[in-house]
Amino acid sequence: MNKKLKYQLIVVADTNDADYVTQMTDVSLETVEELRPLLSAIAKNDGQWCTSEYENIEYSGPIAVYGKEFTEELVEKFNGMVPYGENGVHTIETIKLIQYCDVETFI
Repeated sequence: MNKKLKYQLIVVADTNDADYVTQMTDVSLETVEELRPLLSAIAKNDGQWCTSEYENIEYSGPIAVYGKEFTEELVEKFNGMVPYGENGVHTIETIKLIQYCDVETFI
């Protein structure tokens, strides 16, 4: 088995007042370091991340909120790691980084 350290970003978001969706994305250490300042900004902004139908209803979308401080490319890169509910999401509840060496899959 390969013992190289691997990383997975787990994002849990609220799609409809406590209806949560989760996405797990394999990421490189370089990607984690690149995203770290944006993830901190999201945490300081109470997890605000409105997509799809929630954009312009409750708050502005991610690029409008974070685009002055971060590049559109970086915001879109992270947005690809955010789960999508039936109508989008309005709040990120948790972002976790998991470090692991191996996963054994049986089925």
